[in-house]
This record gives sequence, C-alpha cells and structure tokens, in this order.
Amino acid sequence: MKSGDEIKLFVMALSPTSIKHRNNHKRKMKRSKLPVVAVNTVFSLEDVKKNSYRWAEVNIDIDGIASKEMLLIDKQYRDALNRLMGVVTEKDYDDPGDKVTS
Repeated sequence: MKSGDEIKLFVMALSPTSIKHRNNHKRKMKRSKLPVVAVNTVFSLEDVKKNSYRWAEVNIDIDGIASKEMLLIDKQYRDALNRLMGVVTEKDYDDPGDKVTS
C-alpha cells in the first residue's frame, strides 16, 4: 500500500447455488486453523448446465500460503480499513435501496 492509495470496499454477492462453495471454504479454513489472511484465496467460475438451464457458480479455493511481504501489505490495508470503518456513519447509507424498510 503506497501513500495516497485508496481502499474501496465492495460486497461480492453470491448466488444461492454458490453459497455451498463459500461454506465449504469456510469449513476448510476452520479445520486448517490458519487465519484467513494467511492464505491466497482465489475465486473462479464454474459453468453449470442442468436441463435447459445454464448458470455459473463461484468456486473458492486456496492457492498457497501468503508471503511475508503480502502479510505486511495486508496489515497496512487492515489498519487503514479499521481507520475507515471508524468514520462510517448512518449517513453513508442514505442512498435509495441502502436501507430495508419495515
């Protein structure tokens, strides 16, 4: 992370058919007792065809252990994210569609 780099938060939405892959990855990480930041996580799309329907599922896998350099970069980003999360307010969710109405 260089000075002036900006952190951009995003949410990766998963289709209901991809949630099982996320849960499997989560279980694998729990069994390994490795912190999430200690591994290189990769995402790929799997083409699925059933009957006349076709869709893609998101697969999540591990592509090795993160290097010391990568862990140091991750620490800088996590520290910056913690600072950023300290300034997130209710006003940040004022756009239409950001709130669930009762």
